[in-house]
Amino acid sequence: MKYIKLLMVLAVAVYTLNGCAGKVPDCSSSDTTKLVGQIFKSQLAKAGKTSMLQKIDFEVTNIKTLSYDKDADKYQCSADFKLTNTDNGQTRISPITYVSEKTKDNRQYVTVHGF
Repeated sequence: MKYIKLLMVLAVAVYTLNGCAGKVPDCSSSDTTKLVGQIFKSQLAKAGKTSMLQKIDFEVTNIKTLSYDKDADKYQCSADFKLTNTDNGQTRISPITYVSEKTKDNRQYVTVHGF
């Protein structure tokens, strides 16, 4: 769990999803929360800790929309990132914030703060 704590203080992670048609997905959409999870997995991989993924379950909970900018089609979000160690059942909840927006070529762009 030390490694998880270390990862939770990383400043920013970014991931893009191809083919975001129409409006950008909101804070609680499955597309957005899946990207948040993929960003977490990516950060574990960068830290050389992919084996930890077999020992933890994670989910995005208590999702809140902080703001929505109609002109930019951009959501500011907050949530809890819940990690559960599957070996011992220990749970850690960390607050995160994230942004869901579109790039000029209509791709979803998610930035996460708090990992």
